Amino acid sequence: MSIDFIEQIRAGLMPEHVGLILDGNRRYARKQGFTDPGRAYEMGAQKLDEVLLWCNELGILRSDAFGCARPKPKTTARRGLRDSGSGGGQDCSPR
Repeated sequence: MSIDFIEQIRAGLMPEHVGLILDGNRRYARKQGFTDPGRAYEMGAQKLDEVLLWCNELGILRSDAFGCARPKPKTTARRGLRDSGSGGGQDCSPR
């Protein structure tokens, strides 16, 4: 993240908490022609790590990441996500 961008953000009101909705990995994989959608999940996990580092640099120390999707193939991309204990996930597949 560039210094100018960080300064622009710091000049405004700083949030105390950020919520992230993780969505679109399968669509991205299809559009990119990936044969393994797990590749898109890994890329998404890497970007999530990057965004959380940006939040830390800006002093935003509370964050939640929400994912809502059909069951997917097992992938290492979910390695950093922890269940919040809110009772488990929901299936948000189109009906």
